[in-house]
Amino acid sequence: MMICGDKWPRQILVFLVFILMSTRGTGAAAKPDVTQFVAVIDFDCTAPSSLPQGELAHLARQTTQKLGSRGVAVWADRAWALDLGGEPEPEYLVPLDCGATGNFRWAVLASGPVRLLGTVDGALIYVHARNSGWSELTGYASMGAGDGVGTSYVYRNGGYVAKSEHEVRDAAFEKFAQSYGLQSHCEK
Repeated sequence: MMICGDKWPRQILVFLVFILMSTRGTGAAAKPDVTQFVAVIDFDCTAPSSLPQGELAHLARQTTQKLGSRGVAVWADRAWALDLGGEPEPEYLVPLDCGATGNFRWAVLASGPVRLLGTVDGALIYVHARNSGWSELTGYASMGAGDGVGTSYVYRNGGYVAKSEHEVRDAAFEKFAQSYGLQSHCEK
């Protein structure tokens, strides 16, 4: 059984790429274009030292208090820094809380100026390569035993909002997992 903060197996990463391919209408036999992702973020990518103290840390805690905890563990004390919008200052993915199945609610925080850009859900957050504007994000939330939910998030009107949500099942996972292998983009 996995708990919050345990390293997720590579099979979940492969499964999410399969989900993304199937929701875009491409066949499972097509080789996935993993270069479309600049990072695959999970809890193990984050570190307390990556969340700047001061306004950002305060906003993370404040966001958790405002939204309330819906999980078994509350974090809001660590982050993963990345460039989502092409600005000089980085944005931060901050795990706020964690549910019993290892899914997280993440705050997306901007550092210049400090502000909440939205929240995204998932055990894994895929950061898509930015074509123009802001990177799209995709969260994969495990519902257990090969079932999950993939949610796409886009930047609109100053923040991240859910664009689409798809329930996913493990029908073709084994075949796909045997054909392709992926590595996390955030290994330390």
